[in-house]
Amino acid sequence: MGRWRGMRAAAGCAAAVALLAACASTAGSRIPEADVGETAGAPDSVDGASASAAGEADSSGASEQPSGPLGGWVTHRESAIPASCDGTSQLAIGFGIVDAATGSRYLGVEVLNCSDAPVTLSEPPTFATETLDGVEIDVEWEASPGSASAPTIGPNESATIELSWQSNGRCERGAQVLEVTIAGASGRVEDCLQLGNDPGWDDPATASDAYGTDPTTASWRYPAN
Repeated sequence: MGRWRGMRAAAGCAAAVALLAACASTAGSRIPEADVGETAGAPDSVDGASASAAGEADSSGASEQPSGPLGGWVTHRESAIPASCDGTSQLAIGFGIVDAATGSRYLGVEVLNCSDAPVTLSEPPTFATETLDGVEIDVEWEASPGSASAPTIGPNESATIELSWQSNGRCERGAQVLEVTIAGASGRVEDCLQLGNDPGWDDPATASDAYGTDPTTASWRYPAN
């Protein structure tokens, strides 16, 4: 009887060992390396989707910046650009700061004589206005009735051309670039001009400013001495 019990115990232990070995083999076959790799790669996939979504959000956020129908715009310039004789022995152009008052905008243009002889500004200045993208903006410039006669500028002296126009109300609307040419010299400035309308922009608000005036007309004058 004792021998029979011993044999049964030994057989039970052998069966238990075989069962454990089978479990281990089955567990190993159920988790192959390829599955482990795919499982580990899942978070990367999620992160990639998150990054893509974040990129789309950033792009969407950027498009919500004030930009109007034409790309590019600038903020108000806070310092003047003085005329400089560096690189020229004729005339040089400088720009003051755009001033605002009751819907109007004012800008002083400095004309500096860098030559050794007096220069008379006998011909009127000409103006070109465009967006930062180089799209031309139509603005009608006319001499102000209060303009003084054409000044004569001595060597190392300067004269001022005063510009004025009605604001269109938005930095990104109309022109952000102004170029002034006079007596063979040209100067260019980028600024929040609020001058002119965007071509083809179907927005009734651009037909006139808050005071009912047309922002596509501007005037210039020589101030009285």
